[in-house]
This record gives sequence, structure tokens and C-alpha cells, in this order.
Amino acid sequence: MACDSNEVQYPASESSNSLAGDMDKEMEPWTDRFTPFPETTFPESSGTLVTLPSILVGVICGIMVNGSNIYLGLKTGWTSSANLLGSVVGFAIFKNCSPATFGPHQNNIVQTIATASAGLSSTFISAIPATYQLGLLDTPSKDLLHILLLTVAGGYFGLLSVVPLRKFFIEKKSAQDLNLVFPSSTVTALTIRAMHSVASSASTAVKQLRVTIWAFAAAGTLRILSPLATGVLWEWHVFTWARAANLFPDVAMAAESWGWFIEWTPAMIGSGMLVDMNIAASFFAGSVLAW
Repeated sequence: MACDSNEVQYPASESSNSLAGDMDKEMEPWTDRFTPFPETTFPESSGTLVTLPSILVGVICGIMVNGSNIYLGLKTGWTSSANLLGSVVGFAIFKNCSPATFGPHQNNIVQTIATASAGLSSTFISAIPATYQLGLLDTPSKDLLHILLLTVAGGYFGLLSVVPLRKFFIEKKSAQDLNLVFPSSTVTALTIRAMHSVASSASTAVKQLRVTIWAFAAAGTLRILSPLATGVLWEWHVFTWARAANLFPDVAMAAESWGWFIEWTPAMIGSGMLVDMNIAASFFAGSVLAW
């Protein structure tokens, strides 16, 4: 699949608009989260919806999110979904490569594959660590077959349960009765609709993808260099500094002995950007209770 940057050209006045502003303007009439979107004219999708490139991009996005979810999940018990990442990355790649054939349906296929691939990490931060804590497994090298079978069983359990759950929550509108808005899925649908409704979305999505790559590189560089200057780039022992300055010495020593310090980890900073104050307060309260 060859990419030709000359295939997609946008007027200068349109390319200056941001995706966020276009999304707000486009979504303004739609206020009921339990009703379909208003009718919008999209370019007709042509060709096969499920293609090998879309599968590869979705799987790669899922692998990346799996790695971050295992790291973050084992530290905090919190994971993120790959649907929004898959939708933006898929749009940024395929809209410039095949603008005439890539529509919202293909975009949805990419994010669906990414989300399904990223779901495998849940087992590795819950059931499998628990079995090792209970002494039911020996070592990962010896238990490879057990772990593989457990992962496969979890995948088939999801496939078997998704149909009745969809009928209950979506078709019978139980989600509407329970006011379950599915925030990540709703945001993904809004994003896909907005990106395919605005002429400047392709260039904007590419810019957002470029920013994401730079942020990933910066976070990796910080983590690699942090052991060289732990007290500056990674851990700030503010209570030790307070004790050295003779500020509340007893309280500062007690807090330091309890292990309270500031850790500049990109995973925690990035996760905090994705949640609101209520969720952050809930996680903080749970951490204090667990401690």
C-alpha cells in the first residue's frame, strides 16, 4: 500500500481549524447520549472493510497498550483502553494513504481490533499474579502452557459473553435505564465522526500522532536517564529536605520513614491527564486505604 502525500490537499482556511473546535461545532446538536448521531454525509467507503493493513495497525496499537497496561496495572490496578488510540492512529495512517477508500467503517474496524488486542492485559494484572501469590503456579517458564490456556480461556469467555451483554445493555436499552454512558466508547465514536466530517482532520490527526510519538520518546528518555540522577529526575524526598531545613522535623522523619516521596514517573503523570478529579480522588483514597 503506497502513500502519496499529493493525493490529499486542503484549503489553507480549512486546515487552520483545530479538530477540537470542529468536533464541538459538529456535535453541538447531539445531546442525548442514548440516541444515534444525526445524519451526516460521509465519503462512501469502498473496498473490503477488514483488510490486512487495518489488522496489522490495530494489533500494533493493541500491543503498545498491552505493554503500558501491564506496567501501569501492576503498579496501580488501573488500565486504559486502546479504542481512542486506535481510531486516531488508524485515521492518521490510512486517510493519507488511501483517502478515497478509507471511511468511518474502516476506522471503526481498526479501533475495534486495537481494543480487542489490548484486552489481553487484564489477565496478566489480576488472575495470573493472584495465582502466583496463592502458590498455585511455580515460575513463568514452567507455567507457560498454563498461562497460555488461561489467556485463551479468558478470550473465549469474552467472545461468548459479548452477545448476551450486547442484547441486554444495547438492544433492550438497559444501559439507558441504568444511565451507563460508556464514556470511552462515546468519545471514540465522537472522534471518528468528527475526523471524517472535517476536511482538515487528516492533517490534524497526523500532527496529533506526531506529538504522541514525541511524548513517548521524551518519556522513554526520562526513564532511561533517571537512574543517573535519581534525586533530581525521579524521586524527590521532600520530607528529607524539610528535615534538613529543620521544618517540622518529627513529622518529616515520620513521613519519610513511611515512604512518602514524589516520584516523577511519566506513566502516573500521563494517567492523571486522562482522569477527572473524582476519579483521581477515588484512586488516592484507595491507595491510602491499601497503604
